[in-house]
Amino acid sequence: MIKKKLFFIFIAAFIFLLLPKSAFASTLYLSPGGGTIYTGGVTSVQIRLSAGGDAVNGVSAFLSYPADKLDVAWVSAGGAFAIDAERTYGGGIIKVSRGNINPVSGDVNVATIGFRGKSAGSAAVSFIGGSQAPRASDSSDSLNLGGSRGGVFNVVAGGAPVKAAQENPKNTSPGTPAVQLLISDIKVTSVSTNSAEVTWKTNSDSDSLVDYGLEKDKYFLSASDGNLTLNHSIKLENPFLTAGQKLHFRVKSKDSGGREASGEDQTLQLTGYQVRVKVVDEAGNPVSGVEVQLYSDPIKAVTGTNGEAVFENISPGRHLAVVKSANGDQSTEVQVLATTSQKATYSQIKINKKPAIGWNSPQVLVAAGLITVLAVGGVIVIFKRRKKKAGPPSGGVTAPVMVTPVNPNITNLPRPPVTNQSG
Repeated sequence: MIKKKLFFIFIAAFIFLLLPKSAFASTLYLSPGGGTIYTGGVTSVQIRLSAGGDAVNGVSAFLSYPADKLDVAWVSAGGAFAIDAERTYGGGIIKVSRGNINPVSGDVNVATIGFRGKSAGSAAVSFIGGSQAPRASDSSDSLNLGGSRGGVFNVVAGGAPVKAAQENPKNTSPGTPAVQLLISDIKVTSVSTNSAEVTWKTNSDSDSLVDYGLEKDKYFLSASDGNLTLNHSIKLENPFLTAGQKLHFRVKSKDSGGREASGEDQTLQLTGYQVRVKVVDEAGNPVSGVEVQLYSDPIKAVTGTNGEAVFENISPGRHLAVVKSANGDQSTEVQVLATTSQKATYSQIKINKKPAIGWNSPQVLVAAGLITVLAVGGVIVIFKRRKKKAGPPSGGVTAPVMVTPVNPNITNLPRPPVTNQSG
């Protein structure tokens, strides 16, 4: 009997080990999960993910909030996920979706919400359907939505008149805190092949956020720092970035009072590699003053006295260098390799400086004209000679010709008698 019980215990333990520890191990929660929000004031609330032992490569956090009690002043992306796929809010719904190439585990910040008090009362914020956290191993959903917890906030009338102060930024006196958050002195420093640092200043202690991407106003990456400061510095570094890449970015900051400011769209270019294209003639001599185009941008450069056109900050990959000459386009393929040596990639194009004789060349056109003139002249001479041999044209005056009529029916005519006239 004891052996039978031990056998069943062994089987149960074996099955338990085979089963996954938790089908839905991840949870979402708000931090803080409650508190007081004054009407007109803004309180920062983090959306956090507890992976619960799972490694995920993305998260979608969808929330509902009472639009009659709360407004959303802003939503900033957390630093755990590099890809900012979705960030929308308004009308009682917030949607945030983030992703990352490398697996993310542990307890991380997904995004931060700035809730502004609208009217007094209790405001419950809850996670809703659509929220998920795909596993890095097989993309299956690891989120326990029922175990995720939102928060309940108490909106109280009163607090700092933030909105009124923003509408009247000039009504300030020396020594009082600034009522309008201002951004200035935006700079790009420490540029390398895969990263760059963006710095700026604000007139009030505030956090730091940079949204960036490949097109203007279409940012899919972000980097942030929640520490409040006057001097801001954010490093843009991501596996998506490649040498020579051009990026659009925008800086943002918000202070403890909920005042937010953002800069204009700006651009930067990561450090790339140098490409040198030398143009020579048929004898191998360098040709200066020739325009070379490097595709696919295209980028233009003119050859110097050494016959070389130099291109800077070129991305790795295959490029096409093209020279327009009298004999047509001459091109060569340039392959740029991603190396840390920063050495130039060298290529050469040989062109024929003498223009080729083609159907539309000046030489052929002149020759064709001469041949045409000679041919027309020859036809005229031959026509005149034939006209002269043929005599005057029909209708002219000619000398009369006497013709003796002949009767074809008379074959033998009598001969006249011969008369002897001798005496």
